[in-house]
Amino acid sequence: MRVHKDLETLRHAASKAMIALLWIHPPLIALIALWTGSPWVFAASAAAGLAAVATGCLALWGERRETHITIAIAMVGTVSLIVAELSGNAWQIDGHMYFFAALAVLTAYCDWVVLLVAAGTIAAHHLVLNFILPAAVFPDGFDLGRVFLHAVIVVLETGALAWLAYQLAGLFTLTQQALAETEAARQAQAQANAREAQRIQEATAERQRVQADLSTRLESEVGAAMGAMTNAARAVHENAESLSQAAVGAASSTAQIVDASEETKVSVQTVASATEQLAASVAEISSQLGRAAGIAHRAVEGTGQATEKMQALAAKTTQIENIVQLITGIASQTNLLALNATIEAARASEAGKGFAVVAGEVKGLASQTAKATDEIKGQVEAIQAEAGLVVSAIAGIARVITELEEITAAVSAAVEEQGAATAEIARAAQLAARGTGSIMASLSGLSEATGTTKAAAEAGYGASGSLKENCEGMAASVHRFVQTMRQA
Repeated sequence: MRVHKDLETLRHAASKAMIALLWIHPPLIALIALWTGSPWVFAASAAAGLAAVATGCLALWGERRETHITIAIAMVGTVSLIVAELSGNAWQIDGHMYFFAALAVLTAYCDWVVLLVAAGTIAAHHLVLNFILPAAVFPDGFDLGRVFLHAVIVVLETGALAWLAYQLAGLFTLTQQALAETEAARQAQAQANAREAQRIQEATAERQRVQADLSTRLESEVGAAMGAMTNAARAVHENAESLSQAAVGAASSTAQIVDASEETKVSVQTVASATEQLAASVAEISSQLGRAAGIAHRAVEGTGQATEKMQALAAKTTQIENIVQLITGIASQTNLLALNATIEAARASEAGKGFAVVAGEVKGLASQTAKATDEIKGQVEAIQAEAGLVVSAIAGIARVITELEEITAAVSAAVEEQGAATAEIARAAQLAARGTGSIMASLSGLSEATGTTKAAAEAGYGASGSLKENCEGMAASVHRFVQTMRQA
């Protein structure tokens, strides 16, 4: 027997079972009619009609309350037809038991409304036919007491069944809700499990990635560091060996340095003495250059004064030229006046002869004056030309003397710097002479230190060899550790 999980499935199964039961009744009613000797066509046809109406409603409306009510009425109607076919038979009163069975069957819908409609239909059937056609209800005819008795029984059964149907419907609803909640919880849990599995998978992948990355980085960085340390240890080992060899060479070279330092001390003292003499000579040269610079400066000043006097002379000659030009103008006007006087004397005939003689003399003087002024002008121009040449020559001399003064000043400054440098060299030479003695004292300590360095270099050579071996062993250990992490 199948257990239905939800109310809709149960009602659908109940509808199919009741439709099948309704279609069983037409032939069953026909058989009952033949058994009791009653007419069967109308009753069987009515039962078939009720079954057809119920089937049509189910096909048209589906699982709705209206369909269930129609099936309930058809079921009660079919039972009423069976009771009617048992009219006059001792089994008729027992046929009423089918009404109670029909109510119990209709409880499968778990709908108290359907049960109330079915109970109302039974009550209406009993009450109406008890007055209209009592033989179709009870074997002894009209019996109102039995109607009320059956009504009370139907009410009690319907009440109990309606309460049960209501409870079953509520339980189905609660069960459906619980199932829905359970399904939702199951799906949520499944989703949570899926997310957790995905998270675990991602975390595992991330852990593996980080572990692989860490292994790679560890191998790369630590390996590089260990390689560098190994190379450094090897280099230290080689350098220690070189240092040991160099210390041996340094010990032999120190003795040579001591001898060379003694010779250097003597040479430095000689250089200091010569440098002092050079400083004295440089000071004397600087003094002579200072005097030469003073003479050059005075020469520049003298050429400046000569230039100024020649420029004044040029100005005077310009003034003379202006005066000569004025005299030339006056002579020209005098000559013109003499010419006019001669013309007037000619007009005056005999009276103007004396005046003409005077005019001729004036004209002759004017001509001589013009000639003299021309000669003066030529001499002045020659003087101006010579003065210009003299000014140019003096300016050239001034430039040369100025350059000589600048050169003398530069040489004097250079000599002063050389003197300062020479004095500094002299002081340095004295310091070097004193320092050479200190070097001689230090070289003895250097010889001892060289011996100590040699011993330390030999010890470092041995320690660097051990360090190189330890670094190589550590690099191998790191490589094995990385391989173990990658396999984990």
